[in-house]
Formats: sequence, C-alpha cells, structure tokens
Amino acid sequence: MEFNIVSEDEVSREVEVTVPEDAVNAEAERVLLQLSKRVKIKGFRPGKVPMREVRRRHGASARADAVQRVVERTLVEILGDDALEGTIHVQQPTVTEGARGGAVRFRFVAERYPEVSPTGYLQLELEVPPAEVADAEIDTEVERMRGELERLVPVEDRDVVEDGDIVVASYKAVGEGEVEQIFADDQEIRVDSDDLPTGLREGLLGATRGEAKRVTITLPTEFSVETLAGQDVELDLTVSEIKRRELPELDDAFAREVGEGETLLELRQKVRARLQEAREEQRTSAARTALGEKLREANPVTLPDGFVRAQAAEEARRSLGGIPEEKLRSPEFAQFIRSFAEQMEGRVRESMHEALLLREIAKAESIRVDDADIDAWVTRVAAKNSVPEARVRASLATDDAKEGLRGRLLFEKVQDHLIAQGKLVDASPEPDAAEAEED
Repeated sequence: MEFNIVSEDEVSREVEVTVPEDAVNAEAERVLLQLSKRVKIKGFRPGKVPMREVRRRHGASARADAVQRVVERTLVEILGDDALEGTIHVQQPTVTEGARGGAVRFRFVAERYPEVSPTGYLQLELEVPPAEVADAEIDTEVERMRGELERLVPVEDRDVVEDGDIVVASYKAVGEGEVEQIFADDQEIRVDSDDLPTGLREGLLGATRGEAKRVTITLPTEFSVETLAGQDVELDLTVSEIKRRELPELDDAFAREVGEGETLLELRQKVRARLQEAREEQRTSAARTALGEKLREANPVTLPDGFVRAQAAEEARRSLGGIPEEKLRSPEFAQFIRSFAEQMEGRVRESMHEALLLREIAKAESIRVDDADIDAWVTRVAAKNSVPEARVRASLATDDAKEGLRGRLLFEKVQDHLIAQGKLVDASPEPDAAEAEED
C-alpha cells in the first residue's frame, strides 16, 4: 500500500492511495467465501455451492464489496501516519482506478485546522447596554406585574363600545361559498389589539350592545383559506357584552399581593435588583458577542469547508434529537436536515473561527482551566438551579463531559480576560417609533 500527498493548502491535503491487486483479490476471495456459506442456488445444498459457481454469479458484487472494504481499512491505516497528523475530517474517498480489476487507486481529501496567530485582541472597544437600570424600565416591569392581576369587569353605565374595551361578540361572514367558514360565537375581542384584521377595530368602535352591525374587514394575507387571503369580507356582527380592564392600585397592598415585599418602595427595590442582575448578564453576553465579531474581523482565516458542513449537519441532527432515528433516515427528513444544516453553516463557521482564535490566545496569554475552576462552576450551577452539588458533578461523570466543560470554561476565561483588558462603551439608546417618524 502506497500513498502520496498530491496537493495541499492551508486546510487540506489531497491524498492518492494505491492498494496492490493481490490485496484486493484476497479480500474479494474472503467476501466470496463468506457468501458461499449462505448463498442459495437451485441444485446445490446450502453451504455446498462450488466456489467457481459462486464466483461466476457473484464475482462482480464481491469485487465491489472488496474494494469498499480495502478502501475503508486502508484509510484508517493511513490516517495514523505522521504525514497526516492533525487531520480532523476526511471527505468521501473516490475510487479512480481498479473498480473492476487490477490494483485499486483512490483519492481523498484530509482536512485540518489552519494555523492561526491572533493579533489585535487587547484593548478592544466593545459596545454594551447601559450599566444602570433606568426608572422607566422599573415602571414598565411594575406595570407588567400589575397587568397580570387585571380583572375584566362588566361595563354597565353605557351600551356603546369604546376604545380599550374588551367585548364578547358573535359574527358571520355575508355571502355563500368559502366565506361561510368565517364565523364565531361569543368570541372575546380586545378592541385595541394590534392583531385584529384591518377594519375590525373600526367596526367595533361605536357598536351598540345587542344590536347587529355590518362591518367590512380585510383578511390577512396569511389567512388559512388561500383564495380569501387579503380579500375584503363583510361581517354581520353583534356585541353581547362589554367589559373593561380593572387594574389594582399601585400601593403597599399590591406589593404584598404579588409577594414582592411589604411596601411599594420595597417592591420597586426588588424589581431594580432583579433587572440589574439581568442587565449585568446582558452586558456580559453583549460584550462576548462584540468581542467575537472584532476578533474575527481582525483575524480572517480559511476554514475547512467539508468539516464545517459536517459539523452543521451534526448540529442539525442533534437539534432534532426527539425524532426517531428511522424517521431521520427517511428521504424526506434527509432533505430537511440538509436544508436546515445549510442555514446553520454561517453560525457554525463563526463559532469555529472564534474557537480557533480563543484557543491560541489562551496559549499566548497562559490562560488555563484547573480543578478550582471546575469546582467554582459546580457551586455556581448548583446554587442557580437550587440542586445539590453532587447532582451537578454527576453530569460530569464521563471524560467527554469533563473535556467539554473544560473547553467552554477556557473560552469563557479568555473572553473575560480580553473584556477586562478592553473598554466597555454604553450603546446609544434606540429612538422610539415617534422619534424615528420625525427623523
């Protein structure tokens, strides 16, 4: 068995391999011998079929099996050679000679990571959300909590629908055919909802309880009946009930009801602390995202395309872990996974690019993960999830789990190191819709 590297670049080596004819013939004979023990041919007892007859009938298929076996076995042997050290992925081998006779020659591409020497990774300026939580954000969160305790109470002092009301209405489309599918009885509708079909809000406003009203609406373009999508439809509509939202008063009793303290002031302090903790997590996440973008921009690399595609396909399959294996192998799902993997390639490429850079920066900056880092992670995860530390440690029972964690913690330590060396800049607030319109 001989092999030669016929071409190579930064991330791949094309290898040509020659397997002697006698090795292929010997493998073909082994295939035929195995086949002779189970093949059934009329006129011969099982296991007693002459080899010449087995060879005559199955020689071609035995040769094909033998070629596949010697290619697979030879490939494993070659990948252990020092000349191919660092191989991370092998593209499908292609037999170029000897498929039907003689010596077998095949080629394959062995991919490897590129060599990288990151630069420009210190003192980076990273844009993150503002550190302080504004009073307006606390007001918004308190209002959200208040909204969760809203009650709907009947409107008894008027019969006409106004903006902000919640109504119970029945309606039916006017006409025959497919429009007859459009009807509802006693449906609760928020008049100020942004999800209403065009025209329905205007039709409800001014409607009188108990009286029929004809309104015109425009069905959404994604309407379930395709022929009606985007079309104007008339509805005969009757409002049977009118309700309004009733919110609790913002006082100490409200704070006690939501279980966030004895006073409204204490509630706001707890909300601030909770939002501040979330903000710190947002800042860390944003800083790491911005760091990755800057590192990749400053250090472009060539990545092995075959390995990227294989990793994207693996992630696509892993994300569908709840689906039975036999279904994943079906042609329909195979096509779906290919399409899904293509969509994931960009993210996989960015992640691989960043990981290569962080690994080399860790070496340059002498950053390592030790047992103390593992212990700190276990303590942190156990406290956050309110579970015993022993349960968290049990998740690290396998060597793969431990190595995977060490890799993640190493990248986080490098990121935190670079963020500490850099400068965090508060992002400018986005203009609200009104300001955007004025601009």
